[in-house]
Amino acid sequence: IDSVTNKSYLRISNLASMEHRKMDVPFICELLNDVFDFNSKIVLTPPLAESICDEGMANMIRLSSYLGKGFYICVYGSNNTSKFKARHSINSWKRFVLDHHMMNKNVILVEQNPKAIDRGVFHNDIISFGMDSLLVLHEFSFTNQDYILTYIKETFYKLFNQELKIVFVSNSVLSIQDALSSYFFNSQLVKIRENKYGLICPLNCIKYPSINTIVSQINSNLENDLEVVYVDLNESVKNGGGPACLRNVCYFNSVELRLVNKKYMFSEILYSRLVNYIVDYYPETLSVLDLTSIKFVRRLNQVNDSIIRLFNS
Repeated sequence: IDSVTNKSYLRISNLASMEHRKMDVPFICELLNDVFDFNSKIVLTPPLAESICDEGMANMIRLSSYLGKGFYICVYGSNNTSKFKARHSINSWKRFVLDHHMMNKNVILVEQNPKAIDRGVFHNDIISFGMDSLLVLHEFSFTNQDYILTYIKETFYKLFNQELKIVFVSNSVLSIQDALSSYFFNSQLVKIRENKYGLICPLNCIKYPSINTIVSQINSNLENDLEVVYVDLNESVKNGGGPACLRNVCYFNSVELRLVNKKYMFSEILYSRLVNYIVDYYPETLSVLDLTSIKFVRRLNQVNDSIIRLFNS
């Protein structure tokens, strides 16, 4: 519903800023072609050239009125960093708007605060999040943040005739380092029903009393009873954080749902198969020597083959 062509578009982020991550792209292309029946209504656009760094949904927030068209906050990396290089190019978002036939008024391109990048905030999804008419963000999320937030609030009201609720988290309440350690901003808001929201938080958040205060602010701004659930992501965070991401909600209408391969739809049967798969195949340990072992590589290939069989059985 956000495209002027009334089509659904998917693009795989090219992850071009990191050599070991961009290797995933061909496999993800192959996988998505199996998940979706791409046709005239749902289109897979090709990954961008490696000269344009694209990290995808990690740097996007979609706001909206309930089930209305979206207003996109697309965050790109600043060139004013001194310690770390930014990973997301402004040109990737310009191509996103063009290739996915977006209305310019429904998109804002925002520069990430270089102070945050230099402290290890490589993706916007670990310093802000939002959904529907709520935006939760840290003091050091964006460059020229006061001006940007005023523009976002005014634009949101013009688009939806509704006030955007903003929960502002100051650095004195939750420092950038504590935001990274707790992974709080990687929490995911989900809509349980029309008047009920859920917040899925990393378990580490329990260790930070100030986060309880922030969650209370979120609850009061939603004007509903917020259900908070905690998920243990510690092992994933220790392995770089990528697998720990809780972000990404997509809304499909009934026609679009029929374009999803049924074998990938979650069910109790699939859940049981996945649990058994993990018990049977998932390595309990990993050492440097394993990475030099032909036997271990063959074992990993067998694991890959088995999960393909699992989804085709």
